[in-house]
Amino acid sequence: MAQDILVTVGIPNYNGARYLEEVLVSLMKQTYKNLEILVSDNCSTDNSVAIVEKLQRQDKRIRLLKNKENKEFAENCNRLIRAAKADYVALYHADDVYEPEMVATEIAKLLKYPELAGVFTLMKIKRGEQLKQPKNLFLAELPLYDEDMVMGDLQFYLPTLLKYNNFFICPSFMARKKLWPEVGFFTEKYALNQDTEMWINILLHGYKLGIIMKPLTIYRMHSGQGSCLYETAVTIPTSFAILDQVLEKVEVTAADRLVYQKKKAKAALSVAYKCWLRGDQEFYLKNLQWSRNLYKYSFFSSCGLLQRVPFLFQVLKFFGKIKKG
Repeated sequence: MAQDILVTVGIPNYNGARYLEEVLVSLMKQTYKNLEILVSDNCSTDNSVAIVEKLQRQDKRIRLLKNKENKEFAENCNRLIRAAKADYVALYHADDVYEPEMVATEIAKLLKYPELAGVFTLMKIKRGEQLKQPKNLFLAELPLYDEDMVMGDLQFYLPTLLKYNNFFICPSFMARKKLWPEVGFFTEKYALNQDTEMWINILLHGYKLGIIMKPLTIYRMHSGQGSCLYETAVTIPTSFAILDQVLEKVEVTAADRLVYQKKKAKAALSVAYKCWLRGDQEFYLKNLQWSRNLYKYSFFSSCGLLQRVPFLFQVLKFFGKIKKG
C-alpha cells in the first residue's frame, strides 16, 4: 500500500513510564512508516518525559506536548486531536501494545471506504505474562461488511449494544480528523465512559463505524488503569445512562428493550453485591430494589434467587456463580 498519507498516532499519558517505552517502540516498528507519533504528557511526576525525549533522539517522528497543568483525560485527548498534523488520527493508550500492522490495517480501511468515519480492531488481553483472546460473543450478531470487517450505523449496532453494552475497543480507534469539529470532542460528563459517549455521539450523527476482525491491540490489564477502577466501582456504569438517552431518541423493538432491562437489572445486582461486601447496607438495599424494579428474574435462576434471598450472595460467591453486570 502506498504510504504518502500522513497518520497521527496520539498517546495521552499521565505517569505511564512503566509501559510507555514498550508502547512507543511498538509504534516505531509499525509497517506503516508515514507517522507522526504524538505524546501529550499530562504533568507526569514519573520519568515519562525522559522516556519520550530519549526515544525522540532515535526517531524524529515522535513529538512531545507537555501540559502546563494537569488536565482531565478527555481534554488531554482533545489536545492530541487538535495538535495532530495529519488528516487521519489514531488515539491509542500509553499502556497497551500494538501489532506491527495495526496502523496500516486501519488506514487501509478508511481509505477504501469513504463512508467510514472511524475504525477499531479487536484485542488480546494481557494480565501479567498471560495473553488471552476474549470470546467476543457480540461478533456472532454482527454480519461482515467485507472479508474482515463489520461496518454500520446506529441502527446496525444498537441492538447489540443494548445486549452487551460498549464493545468498541477504545485504545484501537482511528478516525478522520474532520469528524470531531462536527460531532464534538471528548467530555467528562460520564465518568470512566468518555469513550462510550464519543462512539454513541458519532453514530447519532449518522456516521458509520467499523470493527476490523483482527486482534491487533494488546490490551494490558493492571491495577493503575481506568478499566480496573471500573471493575471495582460501586455505582451502575454510566454507559447505561448514555444508552438510556439514546432510547429516548431512537425506537427499538420490545424484545431489544427487554434484553436491555435484563442487562441493567443484572448490573444493579452486581453493584448491590459490591455494596454488601463493603457493609454498605443502605446502597445494597437500594440497588437490590432497583434490580427487582428493572426486571424480575425467574425464581430459580441465580439472579432471581439473589433478588429474593439476599443471604445467598455468600453461597453463590463461594461457588463462583456471581457474574459481572
